[in-house]
Amino acid sequence: MPGGRPSKYTVALADKICESLAFGKSLLKICDMKGMPTYRSVMRWVIKHEEFCHKYEVARKVQRERWADEIIDIPDDSRGDVQRARLRVDSRKWVLARLEPRKYGDKLDVASGGEKLALLLTVIVKPEKTANIIENACMVESWHGRCGGVLGSKVCYL
Repeated sequence: MPGGRPSKYTVALADKICESLAFGKSLLKICDMKGMPTYRSVMRWVIKHEEFCHKYEVARKVQRERWADEIIDIPDDSRGDVQRARLRVDSRKWVLARLEPRKYGDKLDVASGGEKLALLLTVIVKPEKTANIIENACMVESWHGRCGGVLGSKVCYL
């Protein structure tokens, strides 16, 4: 398209997009720049071109590392606009916690390395209630078996 936005994939344009992403710019801002393709075109390229897809993923990872670094730098250079600095930091923290929850999430899993952990629950029961508890446990085990073990839990009989 003469005078229009480029929609044809080129390695040079793809590299420029990935470089801008790695330096922390959002894809929306990149696509608003003169000479850049539309957001939709870039998403098509990610799907269609395997090499670009890999570069794009790496650029997004680098971008997240930059945002993590900015969380430290923004408050140090707030220049009196504390509310804006807080909003910028909180926005980055929120996005990082959702995109990389294992690395930046609020809940740290230091014990399991991402594996499911078994939960041990000790219950003290009066002897007259034992039959009812075992019956309920059997119902849970039966349901758990039918759902394919989605819950990742086990019922232990004592």
